[in-house]
Amino acid sequence: MIYRYASIVLPALILMGCFQPAGQQLQAGPFTVWISNEPEPLEVGERALFTMVVEDGQGGAVEDCQARFRQTMPGMEMSTDDVYVVLAPQGKGRYQGMSHEFHMGGDWVLAFELTCGSGDPQVLSLERHLEWPE
Repeated sequence: MIYRYASIVLPALILMGCFQPAGQQLQAGPFTVWISNEPEPLEVGERALFTMVVEDGQGGAVEDCQARFRQTMPGMEMSTDDVYVVLAPQGKGRYQGMSHEFHMGGDWVLAFELTCGSGDPQVLSLERHLEWPE
């Protein structure tokens, strides 16, 4: 009897794990957010495609959001410091946008802003270190 249930439950649990979005998982108010970038790791002299996946508390896609981010390098003034990149909705709770070029190696901060429905904006921050190319 146990084997019968195990043969049903175990594959289901494995499949559920296979469909978890890629990237770093963060909490934004009531939402679970995954943020990933391509290329990974980020590269000096390149732009990157950022993807944000937003889910509600039950794992359902949240599609009525506006998302954007900006990239800054603490201690360095860049022309794009105050320029936000919009993450356009792609359906199924997925939002994507192309960054500005990462002009130099060092520490960068990516500040994401997410507003879903009539809720308050949620701010998420990620830090990335870019190595200078050899």
